[in-house]
Amino acid sequence: MTHLFTYGTLMFAPVWEVVVAGRYRSLPAVLGGYRRLAVRGEDYPVAVPARDACIRGVLYLNLSPEDLARLDRFEGEAYRRRAVQVIAGGRRLPAEVYELRPEFRHLAAPTPWDPERFVAEGLRRFLARHGEVVRPAPRLGSSRG
Repeated sequence: MTHLFTYGTLMFAPVWEVVVAGRYRSLPAVLGGYRRLAVRGEDYPVAVPARDACIRGVLYLNLSPEDLARLDRFEGEAYRRRAVQVIAGGRRLPAEVYELRPEFRHLAAPTPWDPERFVAEGLRRFLARHGEVVRPAPRLGSSRG
């Protein structure tokens, strides 16, 4: 099973639950060697390699192959999933992260992405624009149809 480090919109339950079908344990985590940048004209960020930087995010544990496929579709062609090491729960753990592909670097703004601003200003807008991109089958017992 694969652990996935999330650093942007997927850190937030309203987005995560639209994309995946399973329920996963999560931990706060830190990814070294990357910087989180805003995307020009969008509410979501990108992660780009940066030697002396780190990103605080959420690590989801033991994802199913089906949900990883859903996440791959959701992230699209501008991202690639890379194997990394994160610090979570006081331990170094293997994980994967969606990193911006070099050929799409022009999408990144020079400014950091702010998670608090996303919740306050961008979450509803993001869900309105992207919430139907990858809607999983409903969970058993879910009221969501």
